[in-house]
Parts: sequence; structure tokens; C-alpha cells
Amino acid sequence: LNPATTHRVSINPVHERALAEAGDAAQPLRDMLQEARWLTRGLSMRYETLLRATRAIVERQAAFLVRGEEAMAPLTLKEIADEIGMHESTISRITTGKYIQTPRGTFELKHFFAVRLEGASVSGQAVKAMVRRLIESEPAGRPLADEAIAGLLSR
Repeated sequence: LNPATTHRVSINPVHERALAEAGDAAQPLRDMLQEARWLTRGLSMRYETLLRATRAIVERQAAFLVRGEEAMAPLTLKEIADEIGMHESTISRITTGKYIQTPRGTFELKHFFAVRLEGASVSGQAVKAMVRRLIESEPAGRPLADEAIAGLLSR
């Protein structure tokens, strides 16, 4: 994560000490201070969760980062949630609208979640990329038959 793109929220220690020494009239301010502490803790936990989830995703999709779409592994929100000890809905929220810059380009974190094809050990995205490559490389005027493409993919 790029710390330059995250907002830094902190409590001014000078004001915190002054409030600790203030009398009973400052109770509403103490309540606000407690809320500020909860906010800073929550933001810190959110940052840590995003960092842990991103690391887990990158580790699981390392082959994609090296070889491209054809190496996209099947991956679910639940797998990442289980790995880092969070709920699946937390992973969904934390990865929505978050982007990662990679040697292959910039992607939303959601891009790395790929459905496993039934009865296969590859993702749908990987198969689409393989089909695209086969179609792009077929001889002009002599396109491959669907059966030929299926045969090449089954290898």
C-alpha cells in the first residue's frame, strides 16, 4: 500500500493531556476524545485488513503476475477470508474500489477473484485468455473448428 495515498488521522497529544487535566465540565470533550480513539483504531484496523488481504491475493495470483491472464488461478472471497481470519463480506467490502498497480497493469482487487470451472483446476478467465490466444493465432482464412479449440484446451 502506498502510505502517500492514505489519510493520516491522529489525536494531538497536547490537547489530549490538557483534556486529561481538565475538570468535570470537559466530560463532553472526553467523550469526543474516546470517539476519536475508536475512529483512529478502526481506520488502522481497516488499513491492516486491506494490507493482509492484498498480500494474500498477490501470493495466490503470483503466476498471473508473471505469465498473464492464462495463469489466473481460481480464487474466491471465502478463500482469502479464511486465510486471513475475516468474514467473506469484509473481504468483499475491503476490495471494492481498491486498485493495485502491477507489472501487468493496474487492476481492481476484485479482478483477482476468478471462478473455478466445474471439473477443472483452472479459472474461467484463464480459459477465456487461452481461447483468445488460439483465435488470434489461427491462420487467416482457415479458422480453427470449435472441436479443435476444445481439443487444444483439454491438453
